[in-house]
Amino acid sequence: MSDEEKIRREQEERIKREQEQRRIEEERRRTELNEQIKKGIGSGDRPKRD
Repeated sequence: MSDEEKIRREQEERIKREQEQRRIEEERRRTELNEQIKKGIGSGDRPKRD
């Protein structure tokens, strides 16, 4: 395997890892937002009053 092939493969691996990380972070952020909305925080208007 030539150096160019190694470099290309390493770059592809890094891109895959970065995409996976981004996906995980997006999922986490979405989950946090959903939790806040359920509590009535960040739903756009004033928090719900009990």
